[in-house]
Amino acid sequence: LHRNVAIKLLAPEFATIGAAHERFFREAKAMASVAHENLVAIFEVDEHRGLPYFVMEYLPGGTLGRRLRDAGPMDVVTVLRIGVQV
Repeated sequence: LHRNVAIKLLAPEFATIGAAHERFFREAKAMASVAHENLVAIFEVDEHRGLPYFVMEYLPGGTLGRRLRDAGPMDVVTVLRIGVQV
């Protein structure tokens, strides 16, 4: 469809653990069942050669972990703004 997507994979070392496998699919189904401006859209949930994955909307910008490493802790106002959105 000529669009950028993000793909989330279950780590291979957890793919054979039944509870982790089920939790991964439950997360994808829960995300796919909700449409909200602060949640990414899920396009597909499947597995390839026993490795579960889901394909979702790509949002540029980076991760929270990287932001914290690069800029340090967030101020209270920023944390509250994000918390309200979540």
